[in-house]
Amino acid sequence: MVAYMKRYDAGNIAARELLDELRADSGDPRFARNHGFCGDWTAGLDTLHIRTGEPNPPIESELPWPEWLPQNRQKGYLGYLQQYTHNINLLRWFLDDEAEVKVHSAHIDPEDGLSGIVVLDINGCLCTIESGGMSYHGWDEHTQVYFKHGWVRADSPPLLLRNEPAHLEVYIKKGNDQPAVRREIFPVGGRVWAYKAEIQHFVESVQNNTPFRSPAADAARDAAAIEAIYRKSLGV
Repeated sequence: MVAYMKRYDAGNIAARELLDELRADSGDPRFARNHGFCGDWTAGLDTLHIRTGEPNPPIESELPWPEWLPQNRQKGYLGYLQQYTHNINLLRWFLDDEAEVKVHSAHIDPEDGLSGIVVLDINGCLCTIESGGMSYHGWDEHTQVYFKHGWVRADSPPLLLRNEPAHLEVYIKKGNDQPAVRREIFPVGGRVWAYKAEIQHFVESVQNNTPFRSPAADAARDAAAIEAIYRKSLGV
C-alpha cells in the first residue's frame, strides 16, 4: 500500500460518490482542474515529528537517476514527484483508476522545478494541473470536475489539520425549466483525520486480507505519469 491520504479524506470519498451520480445522470465528465499552490501544511501541529536524538543513518549510495534527467533538475523532479503524485492520484481516483494518463503539454519552471501548468488526458477527460507554491496560512488546493449539467469541487484542508475533511461543493443545472442547485455538503462522519483513517484501513486490510484502496501497483501509474510530465517539459 502507498500512503495516499487524499483517498481516505471523508470529503473526497463523498465527492467520488457524487461524481458517480453525476456521471450516471450527465454522462462522462468534460473537464477536470486541479489547483495546488500549497501553503502551511502543518496547521500548527505541535507533534509534527517524534525524534529520539539519534543521528540519521548515512546514505550509502546515490539514487539511480534517469539518464534523461539533467543534474540541475533532479531536486525539482523529486519535489514535484513527492507533492503532485497525490494530485494526479486523486484525479485518477475521481475519473478512472485504470485509465492511461496521457500528457498533452507540460511546462515546469526550470528554476524551482515545481511551478507550472500541465494538460493531461485521463480516460478522454481533459485535465489541468496548476502547480506552485506561495506564502499562505492555509492550504491552497482544490479539485473540480465538470459535467454537462454541473460540477463537483473539493477543497483540501491543510494536510495535518486534524478532523477537517475536504470542503465539498456541488452545482447542478439540468435545463431552463429546472432550478439550479448549488450546495455545500459535509459528509456523514466527516470529523475524521485522513491520515488516521488511512492507517486504520491499512491495519484492517492486513488483518482481513482485503485489497488496499491505494495499492502500490496503482501508484506506479502515478510515478509513470510524473516521469512523462517531466520528460514532456524537458522535451526529451
